[in-house]
Amino acid sequence: MAHLTEAAIQDTFLKLLSEQPFDKITVTQLVDECQITRRTFYYHYSDLYELLDTILRRETERALDEFEATGSWEECMISATRFAREHKRAIYHIYTSSHRLELEKHVDRISGEMMHSYVEAQARGLRVLAQDKKLVCDLYRFGITDIFYEWLENGMKEDLEAQIRRLSLLFTGNIRASLSRVQLPAEP
Repeated sequence: MAHLTEAAIQDTFLKLLSEQPFDKITVTQLVDECQITRRTFYYHYSDLYELLDTILRRETERALDEFEATGSWEECMISATRFAREHKRAIYHIYTSSHRLELEKHVDRISGEMMHSYVEAQARGLRVLAQDKKLVCDLYRFGITDIFYEWLENGMKEDLEAQIRRLSLLFTGNIRASLSRVQLPAEP
């Protein structure tokens, strides 16, 4: 039953967030809309910030699970952006609020963990310094996150999934090739 209540609170919060900026939403408004008591809300969440964090963490884990299942950075990013596409107004209201850093923190975590794992997989069998792997990881991670942030800045009009798939075509083989170029000489 508690899981259903949490889901109802989260769904109602996303609905309100799609209608108005994050900074305008109150716990009173949320509990009235959700038809629960304030006590019930506070049983599950300490405040609206924790509620937002819980939703973003859930979606972060979902995207990272996609990467674990497929090993595909592009499918991971498509999964991560699916939530953003389904809740465009809500994401836009978070992005334009004083809590933008919370959203950015989760986007950075997804892209960072995903690219780290992907670069490590591409480096298998190569003798590459950790700092070189980090440089390659950061280059692609920042590129991916900047594309996402630009998409948000431009009102989420472009087909982000198509951009990610195109980027995948451009990336194919480049990470392994970059790592190969900085490979350490074989040990004698």
